Amino acid sequence: KVRNFGGQVGKKVISMLPENKDTMASVAEILTLDSLTKTLGIDMGRWVFDACRGIDNEVVKETVGILTKSITAFKSFPKA
Repeated sequence: KVRNFGGQVGKKVISMLPENKDTMASVAEILTLDSLTKTLGIDMGRWVFDACRGIDNEVVKETVGILTKSITAFKSFPKA
């Protein structure tokens, strides 16, 4: 499952692929930047093209003041 590939974008991308080709690798191998931008628009087409190649230009944000969270789980057994 890929972030932002649900809904209409995901359906359009899947419709552009041959049957039984539904992976990010298939998108990278089969679909061109030109075909993606014609179908999805310039910005979304470029984002899909880059995302399926592992390119993400989103700025890394510093997480200041966020506490580390941990979860502890244990099982108590009755004394024999």
